[in-house]
Amino acid sequence: MNQGEIISSLTRKIQDKIRALGPTNISRWNSFCGFDEMTQSQFAQRSTSLGVRVNKEDIQAIWKECGIKENIIDFKSFVRFISLNRTTIFNLPENTERTRQRLIQKFLQYDSRATGFVSIEQFDDIAHDFSIMYENCDKYDTNHDGRFNYFQFMSDINSQNQPQSQKLPEKPTSTEKKEETAKIETETKQTLVPPKHVADIPSVNETQSRLPAYFVPSIAKLSSPVVDKIPEEINVKDTVLSPEEIYDGQTAVINLSKLAVSYKNNLSELCNDVQFGDRITIANLCRLLRTNFTDSQILYITEEYGDPMSRSSLFRLVADGDKFEKARQLKGQKPFDLQESEIEAVLKWLRDNSNGWNYKELIRAKSAEEASLMLAMKSIFITADDLRPAYNKYRRALPDVIFRHGQNQN
Repeated sequence: MNQGEIISSLTRKIQDKIRALGPTNISRWNSFCGFDEMTQSQFAQRSTSLGVRVNKEDIQAIWKECGIKENIIDFKSFVRFISLNRTTIFNLPENTERTRQRLIQKFLQYDSRATGFVSIEQFDDIAHDFSIMYENCDKYDTNHDGRFNYFQFMSDINSQNQPQSQKLPEKPTSTEKKEETAKIETETKQTLVPPKHVADIPSVNETQSRLPAYFVPSIAKLSSPVVDKIPEEINVKDTVLSPEEIYDGQTAVINLSKLAVSYKNNLSELCNDVQFGDRITIANLCRLLRTNFTDSQILYITEEYGDPMSRSSLFRLVADGDKFEKARQLKGQKPFDLQESEIEAVLKWLRDNSNGWNYKELIRAKSAEEASLMLAMKSIFITADDLRPAYNKYRRALPDVIFRHGQNQN
């Protein structure tokens, strides 16, 4: 055996000896140590007394392999050590479709940006609420940073209802760092309808027709969202904008936002001066602000905010303009500077893992985060960061492009 195999073998032997000391981690710690912490020398001596002959150098290598960076071990690191490489055991008492829907909603309360991760403490709270019994979380600490990968966790729960011989798909990655993370698996169909996009500042008249923005960690309980049927007159093939047109359209939003905010130093004055009730046409808005836009810019604004647009949509446009400008300053690059190979991988993965869903509701999504949340509610797990390149390029045309991409491949 090489050195690595020797260290792994010693680690397993020590783990087995420690587990035999008691039924709980507390009792094992008290029997093995009896103090608040142990040095490497003390750990080596105690392991040798249990029948596993090791020295301080062996323990240094073992601790390094187990991710213990300090020269002493405390109870928390001790638990991590004896649990390492063990299969995580969990049990969801009522593994039904309804329970899984409620569970993913609970995770999304803590992770409104759809990163796929929550803290271990947050998972403990969720596990308590759903009476989930589990032995350890190491399997789901895929980035080794103390966070819980609930995308993978939900995939494992879903796979419990699938035939064992059925191979689960792998999650696409967009960067070299993400290639080191665990592969996300997904299979089960979900029937929960994804949420309708909610404007940042809804108007009074729109409140009854819009859903509450419930994808926020601070809200405790959720109800199943209901959305209107997608208007049949929308033809995503006719509204595909190129990446350059999207960038140009966002530039128009930035400029329009600045002009609207600076109008008489009060955005409310702009709304009052437009004599069209709660709706403002783009043409009249341009006239009032003494500006003009190209056809493609007007098309982008119309697609994103409507024409005529409501007051709440105008407020959202102003907020988006500030957001787009800050994003460009931070990135220092155009949002359509994307790697086509990454986009192709995401499109293929979405097509292969549709679970029978046609993705049409995604035309309601106003950001990669919201699209990722919609997909998660359908048990299709992909992070907003992985989805963002394809979303930024195709936006509302994404559902059509997904399946058109599949036809082209065939």
